[in-house]
Amino acid sequence: MSVTLVSGVNGVGLSSVCQAVRRGLGDGYKLINFGDVMLEQAATMGITTERAQLGTLSQTETRRLQRRAGEFVAEEAETTNVILSTHLAVETQTGYVQGLPVEVLQDVSPDAFVLVE
Repeated sequence: MSVTLVSGVNGVGLSSVCQAVRRGLGDGYKLINFGDVMLEQAATMGITTERAQLGTLSQTETRRLQRRAGEFVAEEAETTNVILSTHLAVETQTGYVQGLPVEVLQDVSPDAFVLVE
């Protein structure tokens, strides 16, 4: 199956675009929001259940959550086509971090990249 990575900066309408594309493509595609998966992983690990708290985590915790979320997406892509929505950069207390670090990008291994401006 395939992964189409759709990304942009905050406020560009990324979620709306992804939802419209997913509806147009039909049931053969699953829309996954990377931040939602990170939050689910954080909740499972007992770190937080609040999305706003993700920006307060240490860089190590953030990378760990990104890595686990990437593994989840890669597993999903084994059985279905995935549209993966994520921001290029995410604001934290210590500054901006990559939405998908290189090692996570390699795990996800997207077939296509769409930039929403």
